[in-house]
Amino acid sequence: MRLGGSISGVTGEIPAYSILDFSTSYKYKFAKLEAGVNNLLDNAYFTRRATGYPGPGIITSAPRNYYVGLELKF
Repeated sequence: MRLGGSISGVTGEIPAYSILDFSTSYKYKFAKLEAGVNNLLDNAYFTRRATGYPGPGIITSAPRNYYVGLELKF
């Protein structure tokens, strides 16, 4: 069955996608360091559509992003 689509991007099939995330952590005594990368390969994809604001159309995913965290327990 073929789903109808439109040029505006409001309707239609959402294509398959894959992403790769990476995270790691290291704990030593009272400190814990965490770091990671989301969307490691910087793939472009979407999972949502907007019919109003900020649309109409597709809402693209976030590009590659990084995070680092430090936890201290006293």
